[in-house]
Amino acid sequence: MACNPCGRFRVAFSGLALLACLALGAFYVELSGNTRLDVGYVGVASAATTPPSASEFAGSLMGTANAFALTHGKAVRIVHAHCVQGAVAGHYMCAYRVQRPSRAPECHLMQAEWRSGTVDSYVVTVSGRARRCDSVRAAVQSLD
Repeated sequence: MACNPCGRFRVAFSGLALLACLALGAFYVELSGNTRLDVGYVGVASAATTPPSASEFAGSLMGTANAFALTHGKAVRIVHAHCVQGAVAGHYMCAYRVQRPSRAPECHLMQAEWRSGTVDSYVVTVSGRARRCDSVRAAVQSLD
């Protein structure tokens, strides 16, 4: 498919991919009451060919998720994302808070792999909740 010069296709596809992430992630927990999340996929259209740094990935994760939620009238926000890059470039582990109105923030931990050159820029390989999320280290240690 050719890209729309106005960028509408890219914005629409990013929103659709992010919808899949949110549906499998935070909203799945909220709607079903389960505390464990299964493997899910996330995508953000990008022309980048090299994996972003861990801090750039954290910014992209928060920015795209929150923009999608705002566009669709959802009050859920992802805040305070902290990501570290794994031993292999393009592999990340992130801890972040999910904020919903009138509820205490929830801590989430996610592992993702960057997919350059594809419409889905990254794939979430593992995700779930943790008790602490000041950093990735704190989130992982709180799983014990």
